[in-house]
Amino acid sequence: MNNPYLVLNISKTCSMKEIKVAYRKLAKKHHPDISNSEESKIEFIKIKESYDFLIKNHEKNKNNINKKDLDLNIDIPFLLAINGGEYTVSFLGKQVSLLLPSGIRNGSKLRFSKLGAEFGYEYDDLYLFAYLKDDEKYYISNNKLYSKININMYTAIFGGTILIKTPSNEINIKIPSNIKNGQKIRLPYEGFPITTNNELKGDLFLDINIELPNSNEISFISKMCLKKI
Repeated sequence: MNNPYLVLNISKTCSMKEIKVAYRKLAKKHHPDISNSEESKIEFIKIKESYDFLIKNHEKNKNNINKKDLDLNIDIPFLLAINGGEYTVSFLGKQVSLLLPSGIRNGSKLRFSKLGAEFGYEYDDLYLFAYLKDDEKYYISNNKLYSKININMYTAIFGGTILIKTPSNEINIKIPSNIKNGQKIRLPYEGFPITTNNELKGDLFLDINIELPNSNEISFISKMCLKKI
C-alpha cells in the first residue's frame, strides 16, 4: 500500500476534518463518473484505500502521537516500602495521595494509569521510580531483610525470651544460651513480601548485638563468676 498521507497530500498530524476535505477534493477529480482514463481509475483506487485506512486508524494514530507519560523519582520510608500505604507526591503543582503497594524494592517502577487525565492534564500515565531511605533498624543484604537487635550479657549467656518488633508484628522470641555476637536468628515469614502486593513474606534475620555493661556497674561477685566462665 502507498503512503496514505502522501496520496492524500496531508500531514501525519492532520485532523479528521482535513482527511475528509482532502479525500473529497481528490475523489472528485479522479472519480470514474468524471474521468474515464485508466490513470484516474488507478489513482481513485489509491485515494479510496488511503482514505479508508486513515479513517480506521486516525484515532489510534492520534493517541500515539499525543500520548505523554510523566516520570517521578521518590524516596520512601523503609517500612512503607515493606508494608505499603498512602504516600503523597507533588504532581504537576498538586499534592496527590497515592496508595503504594507492599513489597517495593529499591528502584521499583510503579505505574498509575491515566492519573494525568483524572486531573485534567495532557499526561496519561504517572510512573514512580521508588528508592528506599536508609533505616536505623532494618537493612537489606543479598535480597534478605535483616534487623539488628541488642541483648544484654546475661541473656546472651543464659538465654531467655525477649519481645521484638518486626515490620508488621510484635512477637516474643527465644534467645538460646551462649549465643555469640553477630550470630543470626531466622524468623520465617516476617521479612519482605516475596513480590509486590503479595501477602506471602520472606524471612527476617535478626543480627545479634551483645551489649557489654560498664565494668563499674558489675559487682565484685559477678566479676569473679565471669572470670570462671
